Amino acid sequence: RISPHAKKGCMIPYLSGIRAQVVNREGKMLDDITVERTENSTHIINAVSPGMTCALPFAEVIADNLPKP
Repeated sequence: RISPHAKKGCMIPYLSGIRAQVVNREGKMLDDITVERTENSTHIINAVSPGMTCALPFAEVIADNLPKP
């Protein structure tokens, strides 16, 4: 059960929704996780579902590739 207050019939089937999708400067949709780095930051871009089912291994790869102080 989603909620102890939800009763049978409270929810009805509906069409799937929409989600934001990253588009690059050339107008091409990005399908994969994208990582952009600057001198002082690392940005994880377009980590769409089910991409975060790999969150812990992905975080390990990012951390292992950070610049060493």
